[in-house]
Amino acid sequence: MPLLTLGGATLRYDRAGAGPTVLLIHGWLGNRSFWERQITALRDRFTVVTVDLRGHGESSPPRTGYTIGGMAADLEQLVRAIGAQKVAVVGWSMGGMIAQSLAIDHPKRLRRLVLMATAPGDGHATFPDAAALTALSTGDAAALLPDLFPPDQVLVNEWSNVIREPHIGGPTLKQVYDDMQRLIGEVESWIENEVARLGNPLSERESARR
Repeated sequence: MPLLTLGGATLRYDRAGAGPTVLLIHGWLGNRSFWERQITALRDRFTVVTVDLRGHGESSPPRTGYTIGGMAADLEQLVRAIGAQKVAVVGWSMGGMIAQSLAIDHPKRLRRLVLMATAPGDGHATFPDAAALTALSTGDAAALLPDLFPPDQVLVNEWSNVIREPHIGGPTLKQVYDDMQRLIGEVESWIENEVARLGNPLSERESARR
């Protein structure tokens, strides 16, 4: 079971498979076992590296506190230690913040960057402009494409057509949002009805104590 020693601390990591290196970074309070299914899916084509971040799993905690930049620096040293020239980095939740910091501080180390259920971290946030916020609120997904892709990419025009065609691109963002709100309302109503039908066990328990 490989360990990397960093200034008196240790990082526990695993490596599986063969091929281009993919580094998977778990989220807050997680550990490397979070990626078990992804390892199984990728190991035939890639070298998959998973790691317990400092203070998580079997890695030791830092001596001076936790920072996104500090954990990104740990992973850059891990990449060097395993001898990988460039890696594809996948970050989930807090792991996505660490992946962004790694990309900003060590761009030459990254071959690809995949961010999952995350947000900007380590002081590098860029907030959406008024046009993007308006597009999100109205459900006009096509209006967001120029912000997501450079203007010279012809795919922007192609995807604009796909999104605007209901029979091709499916429901609009607003339709998806409305459907989710309706579903949430139905679940809440069902819970309220069940509580009314069964009674509140906590209230009954309190009454019995009195």
